[in-house]
Amino acid sequence: MRTPHIKNEAERGGKDHAFFALALNAAQEVIGATAPNPPVGAAVVSSEGRLLSVAAHERAGAPHAEALAIQNAVAEWGAKEGAKEKAEALKGATVYVTLEPCNHQGRTPPCTQALIRAGVSRVVYGVADPNPRVAGDGGKTLLAAGLRAELVAHPEQRAEAEAIIAPFAKWCRTGLPYVVHKIALRPVETPSEQPDAKWTSVPPAGQVTFSSEASLRLAHLERRKADAIVTGMGTVLTDRPRFNIRLTTDHKRTSPKPLYVIGEEERLKSNKRDYDNFYSWKTRQEQELGFTVRVIPTLLQALKELGAIGLHRVLLEAGPKLSKQAEDQGLWDERLVIRVSGDGNPDHITRHLK
Repeated sequence: MRTPHIKNEAERGGKDHAFFALALNAAQEVIGATAPNPPVGAAVVSSEGRLLSVAAHERAGAPHAEALAIQNAVAEWGAKEGAKEKAEALKGATVYVTLEPCNHQGRTPPCTQALIRAGVSRVVYGVADPNPRVAGDGGKTLLAAGLRAELVAHPEQRAEAEAIIAPFAKWCRTGLPYVVHKIALRPVETPSEQPDAKWTSVPPAGQVTFSSEASLRLAHLERRKADAIVTGMGTVLTDRPRFNIRLTTDHKRTSPKPLYVIGEEERLKSNKRDYDNFYSWKTRQEQELGFTVRVIPTLLQALKELGAIGLHRVLLEAGPKLSKQAEDQGLWDERLVIRVSGDGNPDHITRHLK
């Protein structure tokens, strides 16, 4: 059954909201898979208001979201139109895309040209390209070609689109990745444990974690979104943590994920127990769990290196010492705090932006 024609602007606004939500959902699914490119989602809707396709940019070098959505729409729906030529399948269509279409040649052709060639009449995007070298070019090119190009009308959807590419935007401005600092806290159980504190991030003796299953699943989702993970030498030597993703599915990766350990590797040589402990842990991370491990003295050095190789989003999973370094130097952008109640109630989870 065909979707009815859009009758007025109020109806169009409602449909815009629904279709743009599909593009946002597609973009959310690829966060952590696309660096050095941003995560982007797109949806193609016919002139009659019928959804034709939804797609996302899956990895660097693969088609961009709007180009892939157009390709899929033409292949599937053009073939179903019978006598209608595939070349006319998208005539008058609207494309919803979370980021302003690119207008430059990189590893893939400009998306503006794909939209123009497809014959679509309208492009609704969530946020202007934050790259200062190209910002606004995509929208201007589409307008010059006679298409309607406009920001999505709903403020909450613009805000979500901006949040999705916030790591890419920071990287474009500063060359540094966006840092999500995850902290899990539990009540101090005895005065001798930490005399001057009510909360601690240190697990109880004999445990490596203390948060709930739901909180652990959230932490694993954050790992999925991260291009790299950073932790401290103290955390490694004390907890021997596994940073792989076990409570959700990971992206299909073509190379190991960087895992940076902040500390002095030379100091390990003076303590055989710590030396053996660290290198056995490192071997497992690299041979079994899909990481490449690098030890580096400071958090700032780590972030500069990760930014230099085009990574946008870092998950900082650290103990008290490295957490204080991040706090004192302002080397975080988003803080995810998980507080375990200690009385059987659900964990209290909050997010803070710097």
